[in-house]
Amino acid sequence: MAKKILVADDDKVVLDVISRLLKANNYDIIEAFSGMRVVSLASNEKPDLILLDNFMPSGTGFSIMDKLKKSPETSEIPVIIITGSSSKQMHDLALELGAVDFIGKPFDMQVMLNKIKEALGETKKMEKLLHIIATPRGEDSRTLKVSQAFIENLQKKFTKCSIDELNVAVEPLPPLTVKVVSGKYVLLSGKELSQEQKKAWRDIERHIERFLLADAYLLSLPMWNFSIPYTLKHYLDVILQPKYLFRYTPSGPEGLVKNKKMVVVTSRGGDYSDAMRSADFQEPYLRFVFGFVGITDITFINAQPMDALGLQIQAERIEEAKSIARKTADSF
Repeated sequence: MAKKILVADDDKVVLDVISRLLKANNYDIIEAFSGMRVVSLASNEKPDLILLDNFMPSGTGFSIMDKLKKSPETSEIPVIIITGSSSKQMHDLALELGAVDFIGKPFDMQVMLNKIKEALGETKKMEKLLHIIATPRGEDSRTLKVSQAFIENLQKKFTKCSIDELNVAVEPLPPLTVKVVSGKYVLLSGKELSQEQKKAWRDIERHIERFLLADAYLLSLPMWNFSIPYTLKHYLDVILQPKYLFRYTPSGPEGLVKNKKMVVVTSRGGDYSDAMRSADFQEPYLRFVFGFVGITDITFINAQPMDALGLQIQAERIEEAKSIARKTADSF
């Protein structure tokens, strides 16, 4: 059965645009031009979602939403506020008063549709993407140009997804001291860390927790000497710990990071897709390491060659990689 959406806006042009978009996506539409009409229609029709303009005859969207939330018949109906003011203050107030989301005008049709699907529970949850960066080049990074294209489209699809950015080329990582390494051997033996070892492991555990809290992962890295930058190797040595990301069982090792996706964006000076494939130690290593901890759904987007065939080919390959990145985000 099609989901029912009550669309309330006193601007008939806007109302028509939204209604046509929703009908094209197989939703049943109820239209309202005034605030009082919203309250009565919501009570009688019991829609699955209400799209509510904040400036309506006979009351603001906020005052109308207040009435909806106070009525037992309509209090559980999710409301998305639509308004010409996209200020953070207005956004925060809408959420504080009970709205599930907020759409500013002029609105992007795809973003609106994605927000509606999220409110109706028709898309999977994606609240946090951990973006692990292993390039020190900042704005000059060719890798990050491709990664940004992925992030932009991902946030259009998952409108509440936040990006937790960790640049291992810049942010200091915990040193792997004798106490830390000895703690790993304690864990490998099946024992628990001592209080002294736990103190040495605090920074290690913070990075592991940060990694595990993410719903999905994006890695951005250049190819260095046919493999990964040393700073990324350091990070992997920090987080890949027994009892946290994997464990040993009678039938062998078991990864503990399951049902999560990863996208790896790389840039390479040469082309390692055909004749030079055997020299690519980057992709096989990362697939094995993350597969070992349970992440097997990994997509690689390789921008190559970046240097071997000149600037024109470089620019073309970056654009090709960006196009693949956008499509990957759309289907993520």
